[in-house]
Amino acid sequence: MNTSATGGFLQPEPGLARSDIERLIGDVIAGITGLPRDLVRERVAVPQADPETGATWCSFGITKRSESKSQVRHYETEDGQGMSRVLTLETLTVPASFFGPACEDMALKLKAGLHISQNREPLWHANIALVQAGDVITPPASSASGVPDDLRWSGRADLTLTFRRGPSSPQGKAAEGTVAITHAEQPDCGIRGN
Repeated sequence: MNTSATGGFLQPEPGLARSDIERLIGDVIAGITGLPRDLVRERVAVPQADPETGATWCSFGITKRSESKSQVRHYETEDGQGMSRVLTLETLTVPASFFGPACEDMALKLKAGLHISQNREPLWHANIALVQAGDVITPPASSASGVPDDLRWSGRADLTLTFRRGPSSPQGKAAEGTVAITHAEQPDCGIRGN
């Protein structure tokens, strides 16, 4: 963490990288659906062999990251120096597509399973909260473009997940003399922290 002790610009800590967030969401999808982790694939990943014909699998990825206003909160630390915390809420849109004979069942299982708090616990530890699990849509087979022909006819179900991510970035404040800090309550932003 950089501080203002030497002057200059302070750089907020960005939190988890996109690849780490997608890995975490993939682990949650695999855990809830019971699919093997290698059949729950990030859309932007190292190319992998096509799943066996007749296998049910999932492809997902973050397609939109929108940020709401950032808030800065100031806190007194035990050493009397104080610190600022930048609270930025970010909304993540994550479409998940299931392919194979059990595609719709898996999408429905994921949607229902995400509403069980124990299943969301790994997300909470990363300061990510479920906002919504959308409708399960089964598009006509002909609209499954970009999917190999042998998989196109085996079924597809789409589900859009929306998460809110709240990376809190502490920024140290250096001061000489007396620093007066007013205490403020953290706003309830719908995200459970550690």
